[in-house]
Amino acid sequence: MWKIAFSHHARKALSKLEPKLRATIEDRIANIKEWLNDEAPLHANVIRLTGKWASFCRLRVRDMRVLFSIDTENRMVRIHAIGKRDEIYR
Repeated sequence: MWKIAFSHHARKALSKLEPKLRATIEDRIANIKEWLNDEAPLHANVIRLTGKWASFCRLRVRDMRVLFSIDTENRMVRIHAIGKRDEIYR
């Protein structure tokens, strides 16, 4: 069973979002977990990043980005950051 772990920074950023957007992001993150558990098809807009961000994946929800990594050994999705595109890659 896959688990989801939020960094302190990501949890704080998520809590500051408007409720509707927060719920959408939480649903998309849950979809990634279901997909990894082979329970549902992947509906989220996810890509693996390149360059200095090569160890991360990106989830796009409207103008927001969620940076995460997948730890296959511990079966964990680690959410590192949540923010707008122009802020997240700094």
